Amino acid sequence: MSTPHTDRDLQPIEPLPDGNGQQPVPNESSSRPSLWLLLVPLLFLFGGGLLWRFIFARGGGPPMMDVPAVRVKLAPVISHTVRETSEFVGLLEASERVNLSPRIEGRVVEILVNEGDRVSAGTPIIQLRPDRNQAEVDAAIANASIQQSALNGAQAEVRVVEANVASRQAEVRRAEANVRRREADLDLAQINYDRVVPLVSEGAQARQALDERTSELESARAEYEASLETLSVARNTLAATEQQSIATRTNVSQRQAALDQARADINALREDLEYNRIVTPIDGIVGDIPVEIGDYVEAGDELTTITQNDRLDFKIAVPVERALDLRLGLPVELRLGDSDEPVASGKIEFISPKVDESSQSILVEARFANPGGKFRDEQFARARIVWNARDGVLVPTSAIARLGGQAFVFTAESGDGCTAPKGPSAGGRAPGGAAGSPPSDAPVARQRPVELGGLQGNNYQVLSGLEAGETLIVSGIVKLTDCAAIAPQPDTAAGPVPPGR
Repeated sequence: MSTPHTDRDLQPIEPLPDGNGQQPVPNESSSRPSLWLLLVPLLFLFGGGLLWRFIFARGGGPPMMDVPAVRVKLAPVISHTVRETSEFVGLLEASERVNLSPRIEGRVVEILVNEGDRVSAGTPIIQLRPDRNQAEVDAAIANASIQQSALNGAQAEVRVVEANVASRQAEVRRAEANVRRREADLDLAQINYDRVVPLVSEGAQARQALDERTSELESARAEYEASLETLSVARNTLAATEQQSIATRTNVSQRQAALDQARADINALREDLEYNRIVTPIDGIVGDIPVEIGDYVEAGDELTTITQNDRLDFKIAVPVERALDLRLGLPVELRLGDSDEPVASGKIEFISPKVDESSQSILVEARFANPGGKFRDEQFARARIVWNARDGVLVPTSAIARLGGQAFVFTAESGDGCTAPKGPSAGGRAPGGAAGSPPSDAPVARQRPVELGGLQGNNYQVLSGLEAGETLIVSGIVKLTDCAAIAPQPDTAAGPVPPGR
């Protein structure tokens, strides 16, 4: 504002001397109008300055326009569960999926299901024309029956031979006992003979006694030698019977092998017949069937897929920087499209023990239940790993104002301590400026600098500057300054700040 002037401050303008050093004679008729043109504006300025000073002295400040209170919505600041999360894009894979292929070649004669059908394990899918007929199977069965009969005969022969072996073993034992008896008789006859020889020589006994003992000795020796011969024959017979037993057992083994081969032939023929019918080994949904009736297929050709979508695995490449935070059981939330709401929840069930060299990431797998079948195998989706969760304060993004890199919020408080608006406006002043000192019981907006954390949905985490229990202004902040009067809307004053995800 310009400084007011008084009459004492005004000095007459001195004319400049001419070239001869003489003062020019003033022309009174021409100088008086010019003087009045200067005096009138100065008088106005002087009077305005005096009026300004008078008003300041009487009223304590400049006059303010009566600006109406700003209509705002309020919400109490509530402590919520604040989570540290990371979002990834990955591929969903069915936990069980099989490609159905024939084991033999043949021509498609029947397709027993439709694409998209839900089938159970063992359900026939496609029928091929059999190269083997039932007559070959029947012939193999007959051959197996013949081999079974031959085996039964060989086993019966083994039993007979084993009985003969037992009988021959008994004969050998009897012959051995007879040899021992004959040997004892021979020893006794030898003793009697040796005793009578000196008696007969001395004449103590008659010659007849010696002849009797000699006959007994010779008879005992003959019987002993006969028993030895009998024992030898029994032993030879036993050995022959044992060889026969070995042969019969060998025959049984051969018959058993022939029977096993016959049964294997039957199984092979039956499998050939069964392989002509393609069945599913698991429960699931039938995929695309690229063949039609009449097509000829080779062994190994893919006929269709069976996918079990009840459980899906989600593969995530987690940066190696978060390796120390990874652990089994961490919750994972699945999202589809642009929606921020989780559509399924799972947990980490596998962590790769090695790091991918090219991407410097760790493969992680999370499993999700899919009872409604809303997800598909090999579908791309977004997943969010929840590293940790703790109590904290969340505020909606609409309640955040920024100025010079600093984030602010406005809280609703009483007017105590407010004399005039302070600080820069976060979004501009209300038309005509702010009102003067509001009543102490009237609610006002107080500007609060805050430190923000991560963004969770449509809410920011507040690390400092705001506490639970305070009242936050969540709308109309572009019209607010510090200590601006506010008019809370009664229908929204009690609504809490919604938590974010």
